[in-house]
Amino acid sequence: MAVWAFTLLEINLVNVLLGAVKGQAIADFIIKYLCIQDERNGEAHVQVVPWTLYFDGSCVAESTRARILIVSLQGQKFTLMFRLHFDCSNNQIEYKGLIVGLNILIGMKARFVKIIGDS
Repeated sequence: MAVWAFTLLEINLVNVLLGAVKGQAIADFIIKYLCIQDERNGEAHVQVVPWTLYFDGSCVAESTRARILIVSLQGQKFTLMFRLHFDCSNNQIEYKGLIVGLNILIGMKARFVKIIGDS
């Protein structure tokens, strides 16, 4: 970190602590995408109706499997199960399921997603 900070100083860039950046990024995101203006009284409030993504996986000697469940805004459920044909840990297969689920939701143009897993 010190080497990068010194290098950045040479080109007039400043290293900012991540804690402050993360909090501000979340606040900016909420204001930009989640605030809804009430036309009756002009008040703004936050309303989010997320898709839900459940992911799980298991890795045993015989097989490596992952399962994802996606619940749409209307409550429709979509399940996908798949196998990996290489050795990996339980966490690796679970996160592979998470990545596959997120890619599916990106393709479905989902804007808000609640993610539930046990890893």
